[in-house]
Amino acid sequence: MAEQAGKDVCSICLNEFHQPKVIDCQHSFCLTCLEDYVNKTSTNGQFLCPLCRQEFPIPAGGVTEYDELKPNNGDNSKIIPQCDVCTNNLSMFNCKDCEQYLCDSCKTTHDKLKVCKDHVVVRTGDVQHSQVSRDKDFCSNHEVKEARCYCEDCRVAICSDCTLFSHKDHNFLDLQDVKIQSKAREDLKSLQGDLQSQIKEFEKYYDNLTHIMADINKSADVSCQSVEQRIEQICLCIRRLGEEVQVEILKLRDDELNKISKLMGDMKSLIDDLKTLVKNSGDILEDTSQSTAQVLNKAQSVEKVKKENSLKNLNMPEIKYTWLEETVIDEDVLKKQLGILENLTGPTFITQFNFQTVQDEVKGVDYIIMGQPWKVAVQKGRFNDKPSLGVYLYWAKVENTNCTVNCKLTLVNKNNLRSETRDFDYTITPKTTTTGRGTRAMAYWTELANKQNGFLDKDDNFIIKATVKVKKIEISKLNT
Repeated sequence: MAEQAGKDVCSICLNEFHQPKVIDCQHSFCLTCLEDYVNKTSTNGQFLCPLCRQEFPIPAGGVTEYDELKPNNGDNSKIIPQCDVCTNNLSMFNCKDCEQYLCDSCKTTHDKLKVCKDHVVVRTGDVQHSQVSRDKDFCSNHEVKEARCYCEDCRVAICSDCTLFSHKDHNFLDLQDVKIQSKAREDLKSLQGDLQSQIKEFEKYYDNLTHIMADINKSADVSCQSVEQRIEQICLCIRRLGEEVQVEILKLRDDELNKISKLMGDMKSLIDDLKTLVKNSGDILEDTSQSTAQVLNKAQSVEKVKKENSLKNLNMPEIKYTWLEETVIDEDVLKKQLGILENLTGPTFITQFNFQTVQDEVKGVDYIIMGQPWKVAVQKGRFNDKPSLGVYLYWAKVENTNCTVNCKLTLVNKNNLRSETRDFDYTITPKTTTTGRGTRAMAYWTELANKQNGFLDKDDNFIIKATVKVKKIEISKLNT
């Protein structure tokens, strides 16, 4: 590095100076560093400055004859700073216009840039150029010559010699002409004002873009929330349908179980009766006191029961078993159930109103678009001498405001039969007294009231959807 904690350093060894010597170009080096460098690089009694590459003769007594560098006492004018561009190399040049130090490599790149072609670049430490007064112009080709003219064709300041040779037959302005000097400043001042006006316009445009980004994010968030709500609704519906199917399955099960239970009950009673009959028969056979007539009577009774039972049908009953045949889940159908994704021209919001409460104007809640509140209002009015539903869009206008809007208002049909839509443009200026625009005839009142038409839900609510595309908006910052 060329600077260590604000101390002077030698640009060869990069350490603090030891017996520093100042050569003719005002660059300083340690005595031993300079002697070693000159011994290795000098030719024909000449050597090049390690920094600026200017050529100097070796003093008769050697480099020891050069003056010693005096302590700067806080004056860092002799410090060789680093290049401000690459920050790796020591600087060899200083651009007065960019106010940057440049190494040799970065200066080459700097000089190739069109925007830098008129810049004044001097060598680092060059007293003659470092003390150039900025109230003078110097030739772009001859750094030490004062510019006398300005070449309008090449857009550079040049000296008198250049007007005769490299810029011959070009158009010139006399830099010494007071009128030209005054006009140049007036033109620059006018251009400065124009730029300031452009900056204000661009700042407004930038602010509007910022609001649009916020609107995009909000629209996406609202849409994602709608998807989540729809998923919950679909899941609830599917769960309800599933529970109904389960109830049907259990009912079928219970019917078949009852059928089998009745058969099993009848069979159990029969088995018990037969077991009792067998036991009675056994008791008679074991009782030797029983007469032959009694045995015969019992035998006839058992024979009768045997014949009756032999006629019973012991085939297994016809039973119905439940089975749910799975079908392929149709994702297209599910996606349609989620809703239809639309790419609309502007932010969209919905407002719900109750049919029974709409007489005078009823306004919905604010929705923020372009950083400003918008709302939908409805009112019972008349159109063609018939009661009708009026729908309007309102904007909270402030003073000194201009706004141009494209709006689409839709009376949503819940049965997806047909929705009523009105599309219109309107402009609000500082002289506009009302900020509401819309239609008096979104639908006739009787048409809206009939639930079979699909506009009202079971609770008599209806929905207005508003899509707002702000084409231009100018809001006084004093009133926002």
